[in-house]
Amino acid sequence: MSSCSISLVVKNALLREGLCRILSENDFDIQQSIEDVAGINFETDDEDHVVILDHSVSDRPNAKETISIINRFRKSKSVILADKFELDLVIKLFGAGACAYILNNVPYKTFLTMMQLVAMGESVVPSEFVSSINGWDFRDRAWEEGSKPHRSYNLTERDVKILRRLSLGLSNKMISRELGVSEATVKVSVKNIFRKLSVSNRTQAAIIAREINLSPDGGG
Repeated sequence: MSSCSISLVVKNALLREGLCRILSENDFDIQQSIEDVAGINFETDDEDHVVILDHSVSDRPNAKETISIINRFRKSKSVILADKFELDLVIKLFGAGACAYILNNVPYKTFLTMMQLVAMGESVVPSEFVSSINGWDFRDRAWEEGSKPHRSYNLTERDVKILRRLSLGLSNKMISRELGVSEATVKVSVKNIFRKLSVSNRTQAAIIAREINLSPDGGG
Protein backbone atom coordinates (compact mmCIF):
# COMPACT_ATOMS: atom_id res chain seq x y z
CA MET A 1 0.00 0.00 0.00
CA SER A 2 1.31 3.44 -0.91
CA SER A 3 1.85 5.98 1.84
CA CYS A 4 -1.27 7.84 2.95
CA SER A 5 -1.09 11.07 4.93
CA ILE A 6 -3.15 11.46 8.11
CA SER A 7 -4.63 14.32 10.13
CA LEU A 8 -5.59 12.98 13.55
CA VAL A 9 -8.02 14.96 15.72
CA VAL A 10 -8.54 13.01 18.95
CA LYS A 11 -9.27 14.51 22.36
CA ASN A 12 -7.88 11.72 24.55
CA ALA A 13 -4.09 11.99 24.60
CA LEU A 14 -3.47 8.31 25.33
CA LEU A 15 -5.76 7.19 22.50
CA ARG A 16 -4.28 9.78 20.14
CA GLU A 17 -0.70 8.70 20.84
CA GLY A 18 -1.65 5.04 20.48
CA LEU A 19 -3.28 5.64 17.10
CA CYS A 20 -0.27 7.65 15.95
CA ARG A 21 2.02 4.75 16.78
CA ILE A 22 -0.19 2.14 15.11
CA LEU A 23 -0.55 4.19 11.93
CA SER A 24 3.05 5.38 11.65
CA GLU A 25 4.33 1.81 12.10
CA ASN A 26 2.16 0.71 9.19
CA ASP A 27 3.24 3.13 6.44
CA PHE A 28 0.79 5.96 7.23
CA ASP A 29 2.30 9.44 7.29
CA ILE A 30 1.06 11.42 10.30
CA GLN A 31 0.99 15.05 9.18
CA GLN A 32 -1.02 16.41 12.09
CA SER A 33 -1.99 15.10 15.53
CA ILE A 34 -4.10 17.45 17.65
CA GLU A 35 -6.75 17.37 20.37
CA ASP A 36 -9.13 20.07 19.16
CA VAL A 37 -10.84 20.95 15.88
CA ALA A 38 -9.69 24.55 16.20
CA GLY A 39 -6.18 23.51 15.21
CA ILE A 40 -7.06 21.65 12.01
CA ASN A 41 -4.97 22.53 8.98
CA PHE A 42 -7.35 22.41 6.02
CA GLU A 43 -4.50 23.03 3.58
CA THR A 44 -3.67 19.31 3.81
CA ASP A 45 -6.84 18.50 1.81
CA ASP A 46 -5.84 16.01 -0.88
CA GLU A 47 -7.15 12.79 -2.45
CA ASP A 48 -4.40 10.80 -0.70
CA HIS A 49 -5.15 12.40 2.66
CA VAL A 50 -7.28 10.96 5.47
CA VAL A 51 -8.65 12.98 8.38
CA ILE A 52 -9.59 10.96 11.46
CA LEU A 53 -12.04 12.98 13.52
CA ASP A 54 -12.96 11.97 17.04
CA HIS A 55 -16.66 12.82 17.21
CA SER A 56 -16.36 13.55 20.94
CA VAL A 57 -14.36 16.71 20.17
CA SER A 58 -17.27 18.01 18.11
CA ASP A 59 -20.77 19.04 19.07
CA ARG A 60 -23.33 16.40 19.95
CA PRO A 61 -25.97 15.38 19.07
CA ASN A 62 -26.67 17.37 15.88
CA ALA A 63 -23.20 16.81 14.35
CA LYS A 64 -23.25 20.18 12.57
CA GLU A 65 -19.62 20.91 13.39
CA THR A 66 -18.50 17.43 12.32
CA ILE A 67 -20.39 17.78 9.04
CA SER A 68 -18.89 21.23 8.51
CA ILE A 69 -15.39 19.76 8.85
CA ILE A 70 -16.23 16.92 6.45
CA ASN A 71 -17.48 19.47 3.92
CA ARG A 72 -14.28 21.50 4.17
CA PHE A 73 -12.19 18.40 3.44
CA ARG A 74 -13.74 17.96 -0.01
CA LYS A 75 -10.93 15.85 -1.46
CA SER A 76 -9.77 14.02 1.66
CA LYS A 77 -11.32 10.87 3.07
CA SER A 78 -13.09 11.59 6.38
CA VAL A 79 -13.08 8.91 9.09
CA ILE A 80 -15.29 9.36 12.15
CA LEU A 81 -14.01 7.83 15.39
CA ALA A 82 -16.78 7.30 17.95
CA ASP A 83 -17.19 5.73 21.37
CA LYS A 84 -20.57 4.16 20.55
CA PHE A 85 -22.75 3.19 17.61
CA GLU A 86 -25.58 5.60 16.75
CA LEU A 87 -27.53 4.61 13.63
CA ASP A 88 -29.04 8.02 12.85
CA LEU A 89 -25.64 9.64 13.29
CA VAL A 90 -23.97 7.14 10.95
CA ILE A 91 -26.59 7.81 8.26
CA LYS A 92 -26.26 11.57 8.67
CA LEU A 93 -22.44 11.57 8.54
CA PHE A 94 -22.23 9.25 5.52
CA GLY A 95 -24.82 11.43 3.83
CA ALA A 96 -22.48 14.39 4.40
CA GLY A 97 -19.57 12.56 2.79
CA ALA A 98 -17.81 10.58 5.53
CA CYS A 99 -16.23 7.38 4.25
CA ALA A 100 -15.86 5.49 7.53
CA TYR A 101 -17.36 5.26 11.03
CA ILE A 102 -15.09 3.36 13.40
CA LEU A 103 -15.70 2.57 17.06
CA ASN A 104 -12.71 3.37 19.24
CA ASN A 105 -12.85 -0.01 21.00
CA VAL A 106 -12.17 -2.15 17.93
CA PRO A 107 -9.15 -4.49 18.09
CA TYR A 108 -5.80 -3.31 16.76
CA LYS A 109 -5.84 -5.51 13.64
CA THR A 110 -9.44 -4.60 12.84
CA PHE A 111 -8.68 -0.89 13.03
CA LEU A 112 -5.63 -1.29 10.82
CA THR A 113 -7.61 -3.26 8.22
CA MET A 114 -10.33 -0.61 8.23
CA MET A 115 -7.79 2.16 7.67
CA GLN A 116 -6.15 0.24 4.84
CA LEU A 117 -9.56 -0.10 3.18
CA VAL A 118 -10.18 3.63 3.60
CA ALA A 119 -6.79 4.40 2.03
CA MET A 120 -7.85 2.32 -0.99
CA GLY A 121 -11.03 4.36 -1.36
CA GLU A 122 -13.47 1.95 0.29
CA SER A 123 -16.26 2.91 2.71
CA VAL A 124 -16.30 1.27 6.16
CA VAL A 125 -19.16 0.85 8.61
CA PRO A 126 -19.26 -1.10 11.89
CA SER A 127 -20.95 -4.49 11.99
CA GLU A 128 -23.67 -2.94 14.15
CA PHE A 129 -24.85 -0.99 11.11
CA VAL A 130 -25.63 -4.13 9.13
CA SER A 131 -27.49 -5.60 12.11
CA SER A 132 -29.50 -2.39 12.56
CA ILE A 133 -30.78 -2.19 8.99
CA ASN A 134 -31.56 -5.89 8.66
CA GLY A 135 -35.25 -6.21 7.93
CA TRP A 136 -35.84 -2.53 7.17
CA ASP A 137 -38.62 -1.67 4.77
CA PHE A 138 -36.87 1.15 2.93
CA ARG A 139 -40.07 2.11 1.13
CA ASP A 140 -41.78 3.11 4.37
CA ARG A 141 -38.86 4.52 6.37
CA ALA A 142 -39.49 8.18 7.17
CA TRP A 143 -36.74 10.75 6.96
CA GLU A 144 -36.47 13.34 9.68
CA GLU A 145 -34.69 16.17 7.95
CA GLY A 146 -37.77 18.13 6.91
CA SER A 147 -39.71 18.55 3.71
CA LYS A 148 -36.64 18.30 1.44
CA PRO A 149 -34.74 15.27 2.79
CA HIS A 150 -32.42 15.09 -0.23
CA ARG A 151 -30.69 18.24 1.07
CA SER A 152 -29.02 16.16 3.80
CA TYR A 153 -27.06 14.48 0.98
CA ASN A 154 -26.18 17.79 -0.71
CA LEU A 155 -28.02 16.73 -3.89
CA THR A 156 -28.48 19.40 -6.53
CA GLU A 157 -31.76 19.83 -8.39
CA ARG A 158 -30.23 18.03 -11.39
CA ASP A 159 -29.09 15.21 -9.09
CA VAL A 160 -32.67 14.86 -7.84
CA LYS A 161 -34.10 14.71 -11.37
CA ILE A 162 -31.55 12.09 -12.41
CA LEU A 163 -31.97 10.05 -9.22
CA ARG A 164 -35.76 9.96 -9.69
CA ARG A 165 -35.34 8.50 -13.17
CA LEU A 166 -32.54 6.19 -12.09
CA SER A 167 -34.86 4.73 -9.43
CA LEU A 168 -37.32 3.90 -12.22
CA GLY A 169 -34.65 1.83 -13.95
CA LEU A 170 -33.95 4.25 -16.81
CA SER A 171 -30.58 3.96 -18.54
CA ASN A 172 -28.20 6.90 -18.84
CA LYS A 173 -29.21 7.29 -22.50
CA MET A 174 -32.92 7.41 -21.64
CA ILE A 175 -32.29 9.91 -18.82
CA SER A 176 -30.26 12.14 -21.14
CA ARG A 177 -33.10 12.18 -23.67
CA GLU A 178 -35.71 13.06 -21.05
CA LEU A 179 -33.63 15.88 -19.53
CA GLY A 180 -32.19 17.18 -22.80
CA VAL A 181 -28.54 16.81 -21.75
CA SER A 182 -25.70 14.67 -23.10
CA GLU A 183 -25.25 11.08 -22.02
CA ALA A 184 -21.75 11.99 -20.82
CA THR A 185 -23.23 14.63 -18.51
CA VAL A 186 -25.63 12.07 -17.05
CA LYS A 187 -22.78 9.58 -16.56
CA VAL A 188 -20.74 12.12 -14.59
CA SER A 189 -23.80 13.13 -12.55
CA VAL A 190 -24.60 9.51 -11.68
CA LYS A 191 -21.03 9.03 -10.47
CA ASN A 192 -21.33 12.14 -8.27
CA ILE A 193 -24.68 10.93 -6.93
CA PHE A 194 -23.11 7.59 -5.97
CA ARG A 195 -20.36 9.46 -4.10
CA LYS A 196 -22.82 11.69 -2.25
CA LEU A 197 -25.01 8.74 -1.27
CA SER A 198 -21.97 6.56 -0.42
CA VAL A 199 -23.20 3.76 -2.69
CA SER A 200 -21.56 1.78 -5.48
CA ASN A 201 -24.42 0.85 -7.81
CA ARG A 202 -27.82 1.92 -9.15
CA THR A 203 -29.79 -0.50 -6.99
CA GLN A 204 -28.34 0.94 -3.77
CA ALA A 205 -28.99 4.47 -5.02
CA ALA A 206 -32.61 3.58 -5.81
CA ILE A 207 -33.08 2.16 -2.29
CA ILE A 208 -31.89 5.43 -0.74
CA ALA A 209 -34.10 7.42 -3.13
CA ARG A 210 -37.08 5.55 -1.70
CA GLU A 211 -35.75 5.85 1.85
CA ILE A 212 -35.72 9.64 1.66
CA ASN A 213 -39.15 9.65 0.05
CA LEU A 214 -37.78 10.82 -3.29
CA SER A 215 -40.81 9.63 -5.20
CA PRO A 216 -40.12 8.61 -8.82
CA ASP A 217 -43.23 10.51 -9.90
CA GLY A 218 -42.35 13.58 -7.84
CA GLY A 219 -42.06 15.74 -10.94
CA GLY A 220 -39.11 17.47 -12.55
